[in-house]
Formats: sequence, structure tokens, C-alpha cells
Amino acid sequence: MTYLKYILLTLITCLALSSCSNEDESVNYKPEPSPFSVKVNENTTVGAAATQITATITAGTDGWWIDVPTGSWCGFNAAVTSYTIYGSGNKTITIYIAANKTGESRTQTVTFHPTFGLAPVTVTIIQGA
Repeated sequence: MTYLKYILLTLITCLALSSCSNEDESVNYKPEPSPFSVKVNENTTVGAAATQITATITAGTDGWWIDVPTGSWCGFNAAVTSYTIYGSGNKTITIYIAANKTGESRTQTVTFHPTFGLAPVTVTIIQGA
């Protein structure tokens, strides 16, 4: 009889443990992206002289990256040699624009890419001759 009680107790314990679960099927564990926006703080049509504009990124705690085509006349350092930057969260960044000595106006697109597959935001900069 003791042997039967031991088997029955073992079966009950196994059933009780197998019915416990750390996962709740009604809970969605996929992280939700923060809203993403970009606000340019100055006019994006600028004169021929070297200048800079700033953009404020709102991304909560999510990551992002910003790029302009390599060899462009605008970038993310004063020498205009940095064409991609990465970051996360809310931040104000500076876009440096080299002097236009071509004699013609020019246009450049700066693309702000949020993580989580959200749509990128583009900013078009027009520089006069």
C-alpha cells in the first residue's frame, strides 16, 4: 500500500507541476516601438555660405540612424566628412553644410531611419548658389 501511495503522490505532483506555466497566452511580449519624429529647427533652404542646421529627434528609448550619401556637401561634423551617425532616444543633432562654391544651387536629402521597421523621415536641404 505504501508503494501505491508513493506512485499516486508522484503522479499528482507531476500533474501539478506540468499545469504551471510562466507564459500567459493573453500577454503580447513583443515590444512596442516608441513614436518617432524629426523636427528641423531652422529653415532647410540656406545660402551659399557654410552653415549648420539642427534637427530634434524624438524616439523614446528606441534606436535610429541618420545618413546622407557619402561625398555629400553636408554631414555630421564640421569637416563634413561624417555621413552616418547612430543613436537612440531623444536627441538634437547638428547637420553641417559646406560652402557652395559651384555657382549653382544644390539639393541634398538627409534620411532619419527609426528602428522597429517604422517609416524613415527625410529632410531635404536646398543650398543656394
